[in-house]
Amino acid sequence: VPSEVEDEGKASESNDKDGEIDEAKVKAEEELKKAREDDKALRELRLVFAHLHGSDRMSYDARSFCENFRWPGGRPVVMSEQQDAQEFLSRVIDLIHERRKSLKYPNAPENIFQGVLSNQTISLETTHESEREEGFSSLSLAVNNKANLLEALDLYVKGETLDANNKVRMEGCPRRVTAVKRACIKKAPPVIVLHLKRFYTDFDTMRMVKINSRFEFPELLDLYPYSVHGVPPIERKFESEDLGDCNGKGDDGDGNGNGDGNGNGDSSHNGHGNGNGNGNGNINGNGVREEWQYRLKGVVVHTGMASSGHYYSFIRVGSDNKWAEFNDKKITPFDPSRIPAECFGGSREVMRTDPKTGNKVKSQVDIIHNAYLLFYERIAHSTPSPDEGEAGSGAGAAEDDPLADPE
Repeated sequence: VPSEVEDEGKASESNDKDGEIDEAKVKAEEELKKAREDDKALRELRLVFAHLHGSDRMSYDARSFCENFRWPGGRPVVMSEQQDAQEFLSRVIDLIHERRKSLKYPNAPENIFQGVLSNQTISLETTHESEREEGFSSLSLAVNNKANLLEALDLYVKGETLDANNKVRMEGCPRRVTAVKRACIKKAPPVIVLHLKRFYTDFDTMRMVKINSRFEFPELLDLYPYSVHGVPPIERKFESEDLGDCNGKGDDGDGNGNGDGNGNGDSSHNGHGNGNGNGNGNINGNGVREEWQYRLKGVVVHTGMASSGHYYSFIRVGSDNKWAEFNDKKITPFDPSRIPAECFGGSREVMRTDPKTGNKVKSQVDIIHNAYLLFYERIAHSTPSPDEGEAGSGAGAAEDDPLADPE
């Protein structure tokens, strides 16, 4: 090989290595910059909570925190624009716990908002099942055409059927099968955040729209029916002789599948469980129902339109469980019996003047202040007081729920 060719090869190899080194340096500098920005935001966040906890002042100016806070990708906060409270909360939670993990604090507190979802795929033609765990810090629930929180949670765990061209291939089965894909709660956090999806994009006008329809929620919430232990079983309509189909000729295979379709394979995929706590697969198990009982802790309210508005909160605070309204610099006592009027949304009747006749007529207008984030705290079950009773059943809240409207 001519020496000049060898030299060119070595030079090319050297350039490649230099390029990799330069790329690694750029990546390291970007990560260092992000860590420094995160540290600034966390330092300002600590100052916010330190002043709120240790100061006699009613409020604290968080402008410095907002100036140092960054969205994913390094975007700064534009304080003159309305920001999304759920996205902000998720970013703050991630910021705290990502930094905590990187610093490996030995005595760091748990993430009280962190839960685990079970993403299940359940074959309707064989006994195959699969599960994928996924962490969450809030659950986003549909509000449109839903009357209350329980209907929204029912929809959340209902899932969707994958059939026709959307059939799936399950591990241990050589053919594609019709299946149900759904998510349910495997591990509920001490405090669960429920995000009510009141904003959506109207693709006809390409504008954000806010849903102000009435949406009720209870004070006491039983999450057991939405857990891996309590979620309704999936009805499978195959006959017993069809169970061996997985070993028969597949849609595009030779019929030599590894699983026998009878629950004798990996229990995480082939167990006989149906998601109701009575099965043998890893998806199932025996839950303690008391651990799934929650009480409303706080509500973040949005007032206004999709393009502009204002957030404020109602929070149950202190050992005496009194409620207070937190609205910018003002903190005032709040009567929780007002929650339906202040948080459920809907419409109200007003009198207006008909421009054509000049007569007073009745008209319905949207109530533009309504709940956007719900915070439920797990109930500590020691000895319930006689007047407390038990939290709600699978139908939702207790019968004497203070937030229920009188008949």
